[in-house]
Parts: sequence; structure tokens; C-alpha cells
Amino acid sequence: MKKSVVLLLVVALVFVMCVLVGCWGRSIGTDSNEQASQEAAQEEAAMVAVPDINGMWDPRDVLEEAGLVGVEIIHHGPTEGAGEIGEAYNQSPSAGTMVEKGSTVTYETWTESQ
Repeated sequence: MKKSVVLLLVVALVFVMCVLVGCWGRSIGTDSNEQASQEAAQEEAAMVAVPDINGMWDPRDVLEEAGLVGVEIIHHGPTEGAGEIGEAYNQSPSAGTMVEKGSTVTYETWTESQ
């Protein structure tokens, strides 16, 4: 009878210790690890790569799909680095740059001089 009482006390003590340190049903540190993983995933999701829009006609849709805002700068007459009339060139930031969603991407186009 003494052995079963001692065994019962040991089991009860282990149970109480697990409840006190929060290890019942999960690993120690799981919550903080999961939270850190979720925060890292949210930060990563908030960053997007700037697409290459040089040479595109009206690249606003491409930028919007990437979660970015396009700002067009129109010149009258060709300037250095310009392609054909209406084609985007000289984008900033450059293609492949990681930026936050909602960031602005500027690009230049040109029309005929008047």
C-alpha cells in the first residue's frame, strides 16, 4: 500500500509541475516561437519585388497587381534613355527591389512635342 501511495504522489507532483510551467499539451516556448514565425511571415508578406515595367505601355495594372502605386512622368519629346512613344522607361525603384506594399514606383514616358 505504501508503494502505491508514493507512486500516486509522484504522479500528482509531476502533473502539478506541468500545469505550473505550462508544459501540458505543448512544448515549452511554442507560443513565442509561433508568434515570431507569424510576425516574420507578416513582415515578409508586406514586402514585394518591384516588377520590370521598362518598355511597357501603361504599366499601372502590373504595378497594382503587385500592390504598388504607379506615378507617370510625361515628357514632351524624347529624352535620354527613352524608348518608343508611350513606353515606360527610367523606373524608380529599379526592377527586383524589395519594397513595402503600397509603395510608389515612378516611371517616365514621352509624347510628341507640340
